[in-house]
Amino acid sequence: MNGVQDPFSRLVVALDPWLDQVVIVGGWAHQLYRRHPAAQELDYPPLTTLDTDVAVPLKLPVREQDIRARLLAHGFTEESLGNDRPQATHYYLGDEASGFYVEFLTPLIGGEYDRKGRRKATTEVAGVSSQRLRHVELLLHHPWSIDFKSDEFAGMIQIANPVSFVAQKVLIHEEREREDRAIRSKYSAHGFKNCRSCGGGSWLPIFTLATQERCRKRQSSLRQPQRRHSQGGADFG
Repeated sequence: MNGVQDPFSRLVVALDPWLDQVVIVGGWAHQLYRRHPAAQELDYPPLTTLDTDVAVPLKLPVREQDIRARLLAHGFTEESLGNDRPQATHYYLGDEASGFYVEFLTPLIGGEYDRKGRRKATTEVAGVSSQRLRHVELLLHHPWSIDFKSDEFAGMIQIANPVSFVAQKVLIHEEREREDRAIRSKYSAHGFKNCRSCGGGSWLPIFTLATQERCRKRQSSLRQPQRRHSQGGADFG
């Protein structure tokens, strides 16, 4: 068993072979922004969360152990959810009462359904079940690298840059339940404050892409009839 006591640190150690390709997103990215040299200092504590969302590309190389094997070797256990194939999975550290778990997220490219009418909700990436969600590609675009140190790890990890963070929240805002929107709006507002010192011009393409995608969604919803819905995928952030 690895000696790391902090749950997030243990996750980082487990993901070590892929840290240059995966991106920490959601609430943990918000907590880690303040470690980046470009982030401005704020006079209030960051919003906190126990679960960790990790954005991964559609394919990752596997040399020896895959991600699932490394998570299990570092003390994580699996909880399968829903009826999708593969099933959506939470990877817990300790029992569920401790609250800390990780989910993997992958961009949903193309239509929401395959040719047989099945919803493309999940896929397997390097041994783990990853949820396929819209706009995750924004979070993989130009991530920030930050220096992260713990008792068992010292190196760089990647977090979603705050402009992509805010743009992704804008795009999914209308898809959230009303009570969930207030919480996510706080993340968006705080993320914006973190990115005000980043140099807006260099991030203009991200905002442009987000705006174009928002317009495309609105136009598509006006043209197309309402489709049937199956079980929805999990939200994150």
